[in-house]
Amino acid sequence: MKILDVVDVFLQEYFNKKVSYKATGDILLGRNYTFDLIDTPYVLKIFGDKDKWGREIASLEFIKNKNIKAPQIYDCGLYNNNYWAIITRLPGVIFQEILPQLSCDEKKDLYYESGQLLGKLHTLTHTSIFGDWDETQQKKFDYSSFYDFETSKNRRRAYRTLELTERDINIFKNAIKEMLDLEYCLQNTNTFSLCHNDFIPRNILVQQINGEWHISGLIDFEAGYPSDSDSDLTKMLFENYNNENWRNFISGYSSLFPSWRDDEKKRRYYLISICLEICSWAFNRCEDYYCKAENQLKNLLETK
Repeated sequence: MKILDVVDVFLQEYFNKKVSYKATGDILLGRNYTFDLIDTPYVLKIFGDKDKWGREIASLEFIKNKNIKAPQIYDCGLYNNNYWAIITRLPGVIFQEILPQLSCDEKKDLYYESGQLLGKLHTLTHTSIFGDWDETQQKKFDYSSFYDFETSKNRRRAYRTLELTERDINIFKNAIKEMLDLEYCLQNTNTFSLCHNDFIPRNILVQQINGEWHISGLIDFEAGYPSDSDSDLTKMLFENYNNENWRNFISGYSSLFPSWRDDEKKRRYYLISICLEICSWAFNRCEDYYCKAENQLKNLLETK
């Protein structure tokens, strides 16, 4: 049964009437599907797998009533082997989509506000737990320490790059060696917050109010779980390595997370790890993204 046929039948059964909708995002990617339910305040999401669904449900429930600009869950469940969630629609458009038309001052303000949004998320969601979780907020794996959880995950992903024999795997070998050398930076990590784990402009909404752009919300929590808040800065750093956008973002972040202190070694560890992780899956699937990660690794290794 094609996904649009599933949506038609599901919406008719759920609302007991015909509901018009339009797909948002790239439905052809076949991972998750998002549909704007016209003439309702809701969005329907259908997830590619249970793990992503579970993280989104757990994360949105965890931040409910915490004054975070994020959707709220209206309902969720399983239909015809498809995990779904109906969530509230937030106002605005995707930050990524309007970036090319923004002035320097508008970019400065929006990156600063996006940093504040993440800083607020981390400040308001301090927790003693860490690691991947299911829809009931129960940990999936019982690691004895955050160090064991994080290093095991990052090693497993990094070692996959050694299978890319079409590329110069010496780059990956050298990057893995440095990543392992930097693992000590995680040994004293013992405070955690809910991490979005994909905090970049494509998951941030912005809205124009009286001619000025402002952040209106954060969406797509399918990768979210409690972790080291420093790790959640890495995707934005990867997208904007040490440029003005990054500096404005981290300035906004620290303004709402005053206890945060920049740890250069840990930042480098997480950046190497995310570059290796991207290379491990993006080769022959998303060439531009793969090349960006590989080039970032080369630059990092040259500036060691």
